[in-house]
Amino acid sequence: MKNRKISSVLFLIVIAFGLFAACGEPDATPQKYTVSFNANGGSPVPQQQTVAQGGKVTQPPAMSRSGYRFGGWYSDAACTHQWNFAADTVSGNITLYAR
Repeated sequence: MKNRKISSVLFLIVIAFGLFAACGEPDATPQKYTVSFNANGGSPVPQQQTVAQGGKVTQPPAMSRSGYRFGGWYSDAACTHQWNFAADTVSGNITLYAR
């Protein structure tokens, strides 16, 4: 009976140690992604940015192009989904398109 109690206590200690070990710190290195900018003929062309997963893109200055008015940055080439620099976050490599 005494051996059973010792075995039970050791088993519980091993289980508790395993749970604490499994709850270790998460990977501290977040995935990083590349944000590219397609100026669509405007200038200056912003430099690529490297952004951590869930991070926000730093808004580049407005573009200029003779005969056009800058209409913002979009996440699709057709310029139908405007990128919201205050709210949108990065979840993969992306190209933003000038309109």
